[in-house]
Amino acid sequence: MYAITSETATAFCAWPSEAPFKHHDAKEADLVARLRAGDEGAFREIVERYASKISRVSYGILRNRDDADEIAQEVFAKVYFSIKGFGGRGSLYGWI
Repeated sequence: MYAITSETATAFCAWPSEAPFKHHDAKEADLVARLRAGDEGAFREIVERYASKISRVSYGILRNRDDADEIAQEVFAKVYFSIKGFGGRGSLYGWI
């Protein structure tokens, strides 16, 4: 992890630096950029790419298929409206 540090006689603090992040999945970065630009096809691709993973995680927590499917829909609605908050410092799946 990159950090900027500062020491005083009484405290030690570390702040995240603005170190560049290399995005390892160019396809994912393209999907995010397209969705931010309003491309609904990019949103469909994101849903297709991650729907099964999100459903599995939801089911693992809830142990109810209907509830897990409902939560997955809510997750993707939140992704659609919050994608501008994705900073690109990690994977899109991790952010979701």
